[in-house]
Amino acid sequence: MIRLEGLHKTYANGRGVRDISLEFGPGIHGLIGPNGAGKTTVLNLIMGLLGPERGRVLVSGADNWKDSDGFSWRKGIGYFPAEDYFYGFLSGRQNLEYIGLLKAGDRHAYAGLAEVLAEFGIEDYADEAFSTCSSGMKKKIQLAGSLIGDPRILIWDEPNNGVDLLGNIFLRSYLERSRAAGKVVILSSHVIEFMDGLLDSLTVLKEGVLALHESPPPADLRAAFLEAIGGRAS
Repeated sequence: MIRLEGLHKTYANGRGVRDISLEFGPGIHGLIGPNGAGKTTVLNLIMGLLGPERGRVLVSGADNWKDSDGFSWRKGIGYFPAEDYFYGFLSGRQNLEYIGLLKAGDRHAYAGLAEVLAEFGIEDYADEAFSTCSSGMKKKIQLAGSLIGDPRILIWDEPNNGVDLLGNIFLRSYLERSRAAGKVVILSSHVIEFMDGLLDSLTVLKEGVLALHESPPPADLRAAFLEAIGGRAS
């Protein structure tokens, strides 16, 4: 369970998020909004990469700032940020093994990693320097990294960006298996069609505030999103 209580974080330009209170239990939770709405800020607050000015984040009942012991609780989270974060001079496999060492003290921490590499179609590229891989291949390798340790919580920020059709089919299948296993998934994506029929709740942010939160989600995600932000289809 992840609980956000009155989160407030602002930047020098005045943007950020204000008074965000949400709960995410087992299931798949969509987090959407226009560019600059505060989605990545919320995810970074959950991960402890940013500290709130007010409010708090509880992960499995523990305050992720006050009660943490060196943020060891992150080992139970599979995090995929929107920006590349792997070392370019290492191969994809070496990056994955490094994550295994960090999370579990074992470079072979995730027994199913070979299966994930195969399902993503990246096993033939895993030993190439990460910097030489295509943007889509980089995304797939980093998504594989977020699965190391079989985490009970997945936080994915724009996992579809640059991923091909086969990769998206695998992502959807993996998310459905994660729901069946009782995992908590927070999914931020601009590909609203990918979320259709997949979500257990929908959250829409607009200009840093909560514009909509529905569980179960509305039947028409696109219409609900446009209504929440005061927009219209072109």
